[in-house]
Amino acid sequence: MKIPVWSNDTGSDLRTSKNMVLDVMRAYFTRPGIWRLQTAPVFQPTDITHVLDFGPGTGVASLTESYTSNSGIQVIRCAVPLGRRKLMKEAFPSMDRPDKI
Repeated sequence: MKIPVWSNDTGSDLRTSKNMVLDVMRAYFTRPGIWRLQTAPVFQPTDITHVLDFGPGTGVASLTESYTSNSGIQVIRCAVPLGRRKLMKEAFPSMDRPDKI
């Protein structure tokens, strides 16, 4: 994968996981989310342009948007239809090869 996927409970990049599917399932269904660990990479000096928030709702996405509002980082709420349309319109054109993600 070309884009990082951060664990919601440790903040680690799951691209290095030996079993990403299992780690994602554990992180999202059996472990508590720790927002400061999930979002830590966007608060450092970074070239990140988009954060894809997959839910389960829009509450945390709202917090992330407010903290990144002056940084130029766009939070896309992928858990809702409007967010998925925004993802297709804004994030994919900026990537080299979205078909290879």
